[in-house]
Amino acid sequence: MKRGVPNTTRMINKEGGYIMGMLALIFGILGGLCAVMGIITATAVIPEFAELSWMFWLVLSGILLLASIAFTVSSGGGSYE
Repeated sequence: MKRGVPNTTRMINKEGGYIMGMLALIFGILGGLCAVMGIITATAVIPEFAELSWMFWLVLSGILLLASIAFTVSSGGGSYE
């Protein structure tokens, strides 16, 4: 780093990591709730909600949990130098 030049990339990565971490938390919670909804629908505790089968809920939970993993990995903000 040169003298007199602020390290703005560190500030951007730090803020971006916080946002990505929050998105990972939100997507993880939604994925978990969809998985629970899929299991409840599959065991016929409640009838199908809005004509959405258990397969829909479990596939949606898998997609959301994968998105959560992607946001978690991207929030690392490591240096590539």
